[in-house]
Amino acid sequence: MARSLVVGLGMICSLAAPRVWALSDAELSAVLGGFEARRDEVLARQVADPYPATGVWHYADFALAALYRNERLDEANEALLTIRREFPVNPDPQRGPGDPEVDDFHWSINLLQRIYWLFGSRSDRFPGRLSPVAEAALLEIFWDSARRHCRIEQAAEGREWWVWGSENHGAMSRSGFWGTAQILAEAPDYRARRYEDGSTPAEMAAAWNAYFLRYARERASRGLLVEIASTYNKYTLQGWYNLADFAADPVLRARARGLLDLFWADWAIEQIDGVRGGGKHRIYPGVTSALGARFSGTGMSWLYFGLGVPRSQHPAHMCAATSDYRPPVCVVDLALDVEGREEYEYVSRRPGLNLLPKPEAADWQTYVLRPDFGGILRYSYCTPDFVMGTSMMEARPAEDWAAISSQNRWDGVVFGGDPNACLFAQPLPPERGSEYNSHWSVQHRGAMILQKLRTHRHAHGQRIWFPACLARQDREDWVIVEAPRAYAAVRIVRGGGSWVEAVPEDGAPLDLQPARVYDSPFIEGDWDAGVVTLRKGERSAVLDFRD
Repeated sequence: MARSLVVGLGMICSLAAPRVWALSDAELSAVLGGFEARRDEVLARQVADPYPATGVWHYADFALAALYRNERLDEANEALLTIRREFPVNPDPQRGPGDPEVDDFHWSINLLQRIYWLFGSRSDRFPGRLSPVAEAALLEIFWDSARRHCRIEQAAEGREWWVWGSENHGAMSRSGFWGTAQILAEAPDYRARRYEDGSTPAEMAAAWNAYFLRYARERASRGLLVEIASTYNKYTLQGWYNLADFAADPVLRARARGLLDLFWADWAIEQIDGVRGGGKHRIYPGVTSALGARFSGTGMSWLYFGLGVPRSQHPAHMCAATSDYRPPVCVVDLALDVEGREEYEYVSRRPGLNLLPKPEAADWQTYVLRPDFGGILRYSYCTPDFVMGTSMMEARPAEDWAAISSQNRWDGVVFGGDPNACLFAQPLPPERGSEYNSHWSVQHRGAMILQKLRTHRHAHGQRIWFPACLARQDREDWVIVEAPRAYAAVRIVRGGGSWVEAVPEDGAPLDLQPARVYDSPFIEGDWDAGVVTLRKGERSAVLDFRD
């Protein structure tokens, strides 16, 4: 008998007539060619009124924008000296990534290294805009932030799925270790020094280069990100842009660009009007979830595709704004030609399960994920009028899941025609913190069923979000809503129920380990094969992460 709350979000139907829309090469080239103008708008705003108003990011964003635009150079260099003078580096590697009393510079290290690579005396882009004294200050920050925190064992083979703090914290920290080692190995005053674990910068540079070669292959061939479609993805991508732009190893540079290609293709085929659909993780409850459906990287998507939030000054978007990277034409086509994508299912495998027992060498700040089985089968049903999606999984105890996977999961639908039009199920927010492992779900095309789990942590009750922009009617046990181009019906069943066969006659057991890690008409790749194909009509790109 069913005793827990069951939410049925079903009968998602389109109202629009079939359409045909194809983008020409000239139209796609025009969109890509508009990147520079959009970037200049962002950087001009950043120089005039840096965001945020205080802190390291304030000075780093102003310096990056002013140096890139080749204006107010004295002020830009002074901003970097202010960072060195007023924001000391956290000396204790045991302090956690969320500790408000310290700054180990992993939040801003990718921006500061980008400034060094673009404008320093050894730059092959814009050398000399960085003053000698500001360049020396940056080198001091790099050394002080890494000499104790960075240890060569962190880059050891087999640790590609060890995650420090959270996925985005770990990505910023480890890409910063990579960048610092590359820079110091070439800096005359630092290349003979030794980290506190005894490693030289050259040894550290080689170890982290090898680490990220493996990391790129693992992420591409086993499901990409743990924090799926999260508001935190923008932080993770900062390091990927630095790898793609500045890696001396051509193979690593190509793999980093392949990761970005895959990320943006993954985003493109699940969005309408720049609003990303599909199941999401680490999306906080309440109104934030409605806004979070837009995906926090919409400032970057606006730069590439003209979709999303215009002229965003968020610090985590500045690496993309000043990068040489551009998505392949087939990805631009996927993002802009929503009607031409028609209707399809997108099934993918994603990481999320802890490796148990946790290795003894992993400290309290480190997650260790299972590399052999991520545990999540992500399903999205995509049409030109709505995208509906969820993360399907076994009902497991909360301890089986990495908290960065089970925290604040979002399952529902986004509608075309209005950026605020979405429906989703989510528990009541706890008094403090977040909910974890709150529910499980199944979906086929436009029908989804969610049920609260008994093994949840901090989840109370259940709610369905209905935005004010959707016309709503109550009909007996159903709530019917109409979006600009589709409608949906929602039903909540409380307690009670009846016995049914475990597998209905028209159903089948859910296979959480299909042969493909990405399976759609536009993104295809076999599990752990190291090759992913992106395709839109006659346009395609093959991403090869094999050795």
